[in-house]
Amino acid sequence: MIRKIELVPLLALLMLVPFIVFSKVIQLNAEFQEVYLNVSILVDTMTYYKSVMTIFLGFVMLMILAFRWMWKDVDFQNGRIRNYLFVLVGMLLCILVSQAVSSHSETALWGLARRYEGTLVWLSYFLSIVYALQVIKEREDYRTLIVGYLLSLILMGVLGLLELMGWRLFEQEWFLKLITPDDISIAYAKQKWVFLTVTLFNSNYMGSYAAMGLIASLGSILWLDRRTRAIASFSGVLMLICLVGSRSSAGFVGAVVGVALVVMLHVMERASRKQVGLVAVILGILFVAVVSMSNGSNMFADELNQLSRVGTSAIGVEYNDIWIKENRFGIKFDKHSFIVEVSNWNVEYYNENNEVILSKRNGNFVCFESPYQDVQLEFVEGSYLVEYTHGEFEFYLNINSDNIQFIDQYGRNFESFDEVSTFGFEGYERLMSNRGYIWSRSLPLLKDRLLIGSGADAYVYHFPQNDIVGKVNTFGNFEMIVDKPHNQYIQMAVNFGMLFVILFVTYIGMLFMNSLKDINSRVRRYQLILVAVIATYLTSAVFNDSHVGVAQVFWVMVAMLSASFTIGE
Repeated sequence: MIRKIELVPLLALLMLVPFIVFSKVIQLNAEFQEVYLNVSILVDTMTYYKSVMTIFLGFVMLMILAFRWMWKDVDFQNGRIRNYLFVLVGMLLCILVSQAVSSHSETALWGLARRYEGTLVWLSYFLSIVYALQVIKEREDYRTLIVGYLLSLILMGVLGLLELMGWRLFEQEWFLKLITPDDISIAYAKQKWVFLTVTLFNSNYMGSYAAMGLIASLGSILWLDRRTRAIASFSGVLMLICLVGSRSSAGFVGAVVGVALVVMLHVMERASRKQVGLVAVILGILFVAVVSMSNGSNMFADELNQLSRVGTSAIGVEYNDIWIKENRFGIKFDKHSFIVEVSNWNVEYYNENNEVILSKRNGNFVCFESPYQDVQLEFVEGSYLVEYTHGEFEFYLNINSDNIQFIDQYGRNFESFDEVSTFGFEGYERLMSNRGYIWSRSLPLLKDRLLIGSGADAYVYHFPQNDIVGKVNTFGNFEMIVDKPHNQYIQMAVNFGMLFVILFVTYIGMLFMNSLKDINSRVRRYQLILVAVIATYLTSAVFNDSHVGVAQVFWVMVAMLSASFTIGE
């Protein structure tokens, strides 16, 4: 009975945390305002309390481990887990040292506003592994955790199905009142997303969650008892629907890898022809369902259309350079240049050959002839402030008698434009929903973070947010704040150092290798499920970053697989 109670923190991480939503007013300090300019408060509904609960559960697990230690009921001498602990300690040191040296210590500790995956959350992830090594001792413990997880998938799947049918939880007034304190308007709690998210903040996170759930369900159908198979059948269908509804390419890629791994593991386990045939039938059903549902939503067509835009600017015209020098300001396009020059308050416009560009002023507006017909200047009345507009790209030029200043919408003055380091993806910045751009600017950050990172959630402060040309060409404006790398491995490397990533990959590799060798384990079938689910998440992680609400499910799966090697044959 006590052992069942000890499973509650792990069950809560799997079953409760993904569903937690409640509005919280966040007072932004000076550190956060480096990111959220001219904003003093935010209302967070999806993430803050997920983070708080994860930290709380980490504390509960720590207290239980402390009591076990006092009663001499802990075992860290087991030879089968000692190597795991060495690697875990190495990763923990990387996290703690990165926290200690971080120039944004508060963000690193608690996490960035609207993300909240700081050091305390990461420590809770690692505590779940240490905790599982001590409390998971029987095969029945695995059944309890997997069945609980499958039941939570059914609940998430039902909510997802209803959302796809037009009944959105976050549009129900009774629900909004339930998750909103009295001092906050329910309007702040409304969430409007194009694709399926339910309670997971973003459709990409929903995709990762659904992919893991789908593979866990498929593995349970193939390898577990009849009662669990019945539950997994429901959860599997619902997770497939949620995966398609999320429209997450990362989730789909992860699911494909997961399904392939399930098939491979099933064959390796000397499955009968009848069982292999069952797998083939299930895969056929999945394929037909995905194709039919995605055709209705034009999902594949949208992906192909996105590939066709590779190498093109978001506003149709390529910006090659933006420069400013005393009384001259210039923009170099792909084939021509636009130069503004001021002399004794007189403003003139020139091309790349220093020839005057013909312009026409209508009131406060200045328009230009081809090839500058899409450029428009507006002289703000009562000042020498000029608003430049080209599609969604806007900025201001503050014109004085003999100099020009470049000013963004927040009033920041850019006296110069620094060259930004890039690596790869040249001409392919818009690949995979602009991931090419983000990765090309993130990879150069790693050369200064071989051993120590910048601290948890501190990525946003080190990404070159002043990359005006790159952002304009990729996003259509330069006010876009890039706060995540859309790649968990880059995220971990920037936050905790490359050494952390090496240790992380080493740890997962050790788990997988031992899973292949541990063929006589009493929890062998659960090991197979866990390997497939972990591999699914790690594949999606190439395109998605870590986020509380989904990541803790992954870490509990890692914890369960780690603990499986402590159970005898």
